[in-house]
Amino acid sequence: GEEKPTDKVSVPDVVGMTPEQAREALQNAGLYIRVTGATGYYTSSTVAVSQSIPEGTEVERGTVVEVQFMDNANEGAGWGF
Repeated sequence: GEEKPTDKVSVPDVVGMTPEQAREALQNAGLYIRVTGATGYYTSSTVAVSQSIPEGTEVERGTVVEVQFMDNANEGAGWGF
């Protein structure tokens, strides 16, 4: 039979990005972002620490990716940023 067209996109890796960078990267891929974690305010050290769909996963365009942010300045042990 004929294959039905599927509009799949690859999830980018946004861990380590700022909220603005992560939103832009996901939008450019045709995806939506749901922000969790440090959402009340952003500082220059607010970075993504996890994402709900792993990098490189093929998903349908328009999928929502949940991204958790943390203010890196408040974390004792540095991450080498």
